[in-house]
Amino acid sequence: MKEVPKFIKDFSQEHSPEERKEVGGAIWEKRSEYFAEQKELAKKISQIVEDAKEKEKKAEEVVAEIKAIEEELILKKESTFKELFNFFAIKELEQNLSVKQLDHQQILQEHGDIQEILSELELQKSNASTLDDAKQMLADFYNKQEEAWQEYEKEKEIRDVSNIMRDNNVAFIHAIRPDFVPDDNSLLQEGATWRSKLDITLSLDPVLSTSTIKEGDTREKMWGGMGVLLKGGLVQRAYAHDGATVATGTKSRASHDAPIMPISQEINEALGGSHNYNEFVVDSGEVAGYYVCIDRNTGIMRYDLDSADNIIEVIEEMNMPLYVIEGGVIYEAVYVPAREDRSEAPPRKLSAYLTKGKKIEIAELLDNDFNLSEEEKLEKKEALFKNSPFKIKSTEVDLIDSRSEGGNFYMTDEAIDWVNLPEAEEDFTELEERVQKHGYANGKEVKVVARVINATKDIYSVLIGKEKYFVYQNKLTKELRLNSIREYGMYRGTEFLCRERFDRKLETNEDYMQGMSNLISELQKKPDDFNQYRLKKLAFNLFGFSEEAVRAGDQDVADQAIELANKIVPKKEYQEIVDRRFDKEGNFLITEEDLN
Repeated sequence: MKEVPKFIKDFSQEHSPEERKEVGGAIWEKRSEYFAEQKELAKKISQIVEDAKEKEKKAEEVVAEIKAIEEELILKKESTFKELFNFFAIKELEQNLSVKQLDHQQILQEHGDIQEILSELELQKSNASTLDDAKQMLADFYNKQEEAWQEYEKEKEIRDVSNIMRDNNVAFIHAIRPDFVPDDNSLLQEGATWRSKLDITLSLDPVLSTSTIKEGDTREKMWGGMGVLLKGGLVQRAYAHDGATVATGTKSRASHDAPIMPISQEINEALGGSHNYNEFVVDSGEVAGYYVCIDRNTGIMRYDLDSADNIIEVIEEMNMPLYVIEGGVIYEAVYVPAREDRSEAPPRKLSAYLTKGKKIEIAELLDNDFNLSEEEKLEKKEALFKNSPFKIKSTEVDLIDSRSEGGNFYMTDEAIDWVNLPEAEEDFTELEERVQKHGYANGKEVKVVARVINATKDIYSVLIGKEKYFVYQNKLTKELRLNSIREYGMYRGTEFLCRERFDRKLETNEDYMQGMSNLISELQKKPDDFNQYRLKKLAFNLFGFSEEAVRAGDQDVADQAIELANKIVPKKEYQEIVDRRFDKEGNFLITEEDLN
C-alpha cells in the first residue's frame, strides 16, 4: 500500500469521521482475526513439533531395540547346536524383530505425516490474506478519501466566500445585536455584551451565521444593524431565508434539514433570496471590519445599535476598520461627535453619530488587510474563558454547580424560620454571602435575598409572600429573571436538592445527611451509567456542604459529609477538578472543549 499523504488523513478525520471509525473497526476486526489465527497456528505448530520430536525419539529407541534383537539372533544362530538349543528363543526374537520393524515403519510414516502437516501449517502461517484484506480495506478507504478530497477542493472554489463576493458583487455580514441573544440557538447567556460577541468572533474562529447584502438592499435584509463584514471563509450551508440553524458548539451549527441539492445550487438560490434576509453558515470566516447600518430601521428589531461613542471606543481600541452601510452600499464610516445645536433657544444637545464617507467596492473589501495577531487573539480568548459569557453544558460544570448548591444548603442556628418571618421597617436588598443570612421587608410582602455562586451565572433566591421563587441575576447585565422554584431545592423545608427528591423535608443538617445517605443507598442498588452520574453530583454536593460546615466551625458535620462523599468520589479527585476549574481569584475557568 502506498503511503497516504497527511493532508488526506486530516481530510478524512474532518469530513468522514463516521466512515473512518467504521473502516477502522473493520480493520481492527480483520487484524484481530489474523493475529488470533496466527496465535492458534503457532500453538498447533508447537504441539506438532513436540510430537515430531517424540516420534524421532521413539524411532531411535525402536532402532536400538531392533539392533539389539538382531545381535542376539546372530549369537543364538552361531552354531547348529546352539540354534537347536535356542530354537524357541530364536523364534521369539524373530517375532519381536518383525514387530519392532513394523513399529519402526509406522513411526517413520507418522513422522512423515507430521512433517507434511507441519509444512501445511507453516504455509498457512505465512499466508497473510486476512491481513492483506485489512490493508486493502484501508487502501480502498484512503483512495475514496483522495477522490473526495479532490472533489472537495473543486467544491471549495464554489464555497469560497471571497469568490462568491467577487462573482456576485455581494457582501457577507455577521450581525451582532447588542441587546439580544436568541436563547434556543445560541451558546451565550442572555445579556452577553456585543463586545464579548465581537471578541468571540475574532479570537475563537467560530462557525458563523451570516447573510449577504448587495446594492439596493434595505435594512430588512439584515438580521441586525451592526456586526462584522467578512472577506473570506467557506460556506457550509446556504438558505434563501432564515435557516434557523442552532449553535451546537463554536465549531458547529446544526440544521433541522439535510442538504437536498448540490451546494452550488443552494448558494445560487440563497443569493436569489426573498424579501427578508438569507442565511449562509460560514466556517473559517475572515473579518474585514465592523459595520453599522445607517438606514432607517422600519422592522420589528428596532433597537439593534449601540451609541456611536461606544462603537468608536471599541473599534478604535482594536484598530479595526469601521464602515457604514446605506441602501446595501458600503462606505467608510465618518464619526460626527456630540455637539450643541445653537439654532434653537435654549441650545439643543445633539448626540454623536456615524455617517458615510468614501464608497467601498467589494474588491477593496477583499483586499482589506485587517487581522488580529496571535498574541491579541490569545489575550481575548483568555479573558473570555476567565469571565465567560457562555452557557456551559458539561459534566464538570454540573458537578461544580452541585458543589455550590450543597455549600448553600448548610444551615446554621441563624437559619430562617419560614413560618414566623419577622417584619422590618424597610426593604433589605443587600446581597449576603450565605443562604442563612436574610433581610426582611415590612408588611405583607416579605423578601428574602441570598447569594449563590454558580459556575455560569450568579443565582439569587427570593421569597415573596408565601411563594418561593428562583431568581437569576446575570453577571453581565444584573437583569433579574424569575423562574419557579419547584424544580430546584435550595430551600429549607423542601424535599428537593440537586434535582433529586429525598425521602424527607430538609429542615436541618441532620435531615440533609440522612436524606443524602438514603438516596445514595438507593442509587447504588442500580449502578448504571446514569445513576453513577447522579451519585457523582451528590458527592460534589456533599463536599460543598462540608466546606460550608468547616467555615461555620462545624467540623463533626463536615467530617460526616466528607466520609459519605469520599465513598463515591475520592477527595483527591474532587480537589483536582476544583483546583483546575477555578483561578486564584475564584473565577470559574472554561476551556474550548467545554464549547464543542
